[in-house]
Amino acid sequence: MYKSLIAGITAISLTITAANPAQAQGLNEEQIGKIIFGLFATAAVASIINNQQEKSERVEEPARNTWQPRPRGERPRDQFAVPRRCLATFQTRTGSVRMFERGCMRENYRRVAQLPRSCAVRSVTRVGARGGWDPQCLRDEGYYISRRR
Repeated sequence: MYKSLIAGITAISLTITAANPAQAQGLNEEQIGKIIFGLFATAAVASIINNQQEKSERVEEPARNTWQPRPRGERPRDQFAVPRRCLATFQTRTGSVRMFERGCMRENYRRVAQLPRSCAVRSVTRVGARGGWDPQCLRDEGYYISRRR
């Protein structure tokens, strides 16, 4: 930007100094036309220089070979189906709790490690502590209960 500004100022100063001797006699239309043409030519050259500088400053990033996970919408449909047989209801001191039981899911669902950690729950029942996944949370994350028992 500064180069084009300096180029413009230089062009104007050269034009004015060239026109000074003619001022004593007055400027005719031809001389005024030459001055205006010189200013437009200088502005065009400054613009071209500026565009070339912007193009040379742009650096394209090289292609990276990093792994990126697929968006959820592109996963196979069966990956979202969790087995119905693992949905269990447990009695706690505060009432009943429904969850997909951890042990059953490990036996019947291949992608247990891919289930969202935010949906993991743990409850203390009369029998002991139980771990699993909250059905409503899994539903909100895009999972559904398979129709097969």
